[in-house]
Amino acid sequence: MNMLLLRCMRGIINILLLCVVIVFSACNQEEVVEKNYWLYQTGFQPSIGNATITDLGQGEIKISIQLNPFIPGQYPAHLHFGDINETGELAVRLADLDGETGQSVTILKNEVMSNGEVLTYEKFLDLNASIRVHSSDPLNKNLVMAYGNVGKNDNFLDSGLTTCIGH
Repeated sequence: MNMLLLRCMRGIINILLLCVVIVFSACNQEEVVEKNYWLYQTGFQPSIGNATITDLGQGEIKISIQLNPFIPGQYPAHLHFGDINETGELAVRLADLDGETGQSVTILKNEVMSNGEVLTYEKFLDLNASIRVHSSDPLNKNLVMAYGNVGKNDNFLDSGLTTCIGH
């Protein structure tokens, strides 16, 4: 009888230890903190997608752009101050978008924007800003092909026409 009780106690202790391990391992997993924004097409270019801003911690953020693939080539992408209806000073250059995959990924660590402020995840969420992907054609470099408001004005409705200058 004592042997049976001892085995039951060991089983209960093993189950409790397993529960403790599961709880602590779940607590140690970091939660991904990110925000998504819609990007829209301009003119006749059939591009639509989104931009995802991910907090990587310690002043590092990732800005991922995903558009429907379109014409092969590299398309400059920028973060601008102001919504898309404004000319908006260039804040930060982003990685060029690959037209074949429709992707751009930029990792920024303690990036200093053109206004001298450091861009953090929290600062990004509070910005009056827009993301613009524009033509790679030198003659039409100011023509924006896809755009979206980000930061605090992410649901601002636009006129559907924007340009990209000052770079």
